[in-house]
Amino acid sequence: MRRWQQLVLMMLCLCVPTSRGSAQLTQGALRLAVDADILSVAWTKLVPPSGAARKQTTVGIGPNQLGASEVALPSAPLGFGVGYVLRPKLLLGVRIGLGYDRVSGAGDIPAESYLTWTFMPGITYVPFGERAKAYFNFSPLLEFTRRKQDEEQQVRFGGCYSLGGGALVFLTPGSSIDLGLYFEGRFPDVDSKPGSKTEISDLRWLLRAGLSLWR
Repeated sequence: MRRWQQLVLMMLCLCVPTSRGSAQLTQGALRLAVDADILSVAWTKLVPPSGAARKQTTVGIGPNQLGASEVALPSAPLGFGVGYVLRPKLLLGVRIGLGYDRVSGAGDIPAESYLTWTFMPGITYVPFGERAKAYFNFSPLLEFTRRKQDEEQQVRFGGCYSLGGGALVFLTPGSSIDLGLYFEGRFPDVDSKPGSKTEISDLRWLLRAGLSLWR
């Protein structure tokens, strides 16, 4: 059996409903999820310690959404999550987001690499729906970003938030396709030297798609 056939068979086995997953959102059910951002529109503002503020709009398509600009903040488009159903309409969960990108150098300018991760504990409310269930989500968002160029690196850390809503479309009683629209705010600060502070604000819309397994 070829490797891709083994992978397909494994995914089919994972989607087979169990006794707990067959009730979908029963109290005590566990959710495992993976997702990716497929479209983003970000409005970024950078205010340096001296000089004029800079504003930029960045549109990202697909999981690679860095935006080749110093103003744009690299995002964490790939997410892994786990959740727990407290009640049939209420879930607690956490999403760990990851992002990595590399910009090639040119001439004497060395290449740059960007690493981003986010930690998003959150609460999800599922008010109604049968096979397709509507949901609303709120999460505080902690984000770490590292920009590295040769031996020089810059680290950003900030507190943020995420608001979103969408639908959980159940393919089987134990698996669902998740589609959502999110609005996120990011406000990291950059402290490059003592007494110097660069303020950054980043507001963005995200279209996110994922797969969940319920047990």
